[in-house]
Amino acid sequence: MALERGAANAFRVLLLCIFMAMTGLGVISPIIPNYASDLGATGLMIGLLYSSFSISRAALQMPIGRLADRASKKKIIVAGLAAYAVVSVLYVYATSAEMLVEIRLLHGVASAMVMPVAMAYAAELTPKGREGRYMGYMSTAMFCGFGAGPLLGGFLYEHYSIGTAFHTMSALVSISLVLTVLLLPDERSFRK
Repeated sequence: MALERGAANAFRVLLLCIFMAMTGLGVISPIIPNYASDLGATGLMIGLLYSSFSISRAALQMPIGRLADRASKKKIIVAGLAAYAVVSVLYVYATSAEMLVEIRLLHGVASAMVMPVAMAYAAELTPKGREGRYMGYMSTAMFCGFGAGPLLGGFLYEHYSIGTAFHTMSALVSISLVLTVLLLPDERSFRK
């Protein structure tokens, strides 16, 4: 059983948006340690930078997931992508390693509003008995994006600037936000 036309289009938009958001996240992955070092971070502080994103995301995924079960998943994804785009620009204005940790915490909050909720949205579209296949598509979009991002980030850092990498992340997430707002229907329209 395949997806109906409307659901198939929604799923494609969701895949593209997740790919672009994860590419944006991956763009900064290889440059964060250098940026943090330039701001005076120690090795422990660099470790905290990476952990803070995961800690805030892990702490909020379940409450946001419960909210997504009751509210519009699309609206939560849109809010998360908007926050993600704003936070992406904040990196450029960091003046200390401690400020970077705060930005990473906010970044984790935005991410908690996007990735798990997008997976739940995709699950609503998935035909019975095809859950593994469609979750595989979602995981592929995520990991392809996260794999492409560091290559792009390294290139931008080497040939342009750190600021260019952060602005690229913001641009990718902003495009994903616009596509989500314009092309992704509210998931409730697919419920029977």
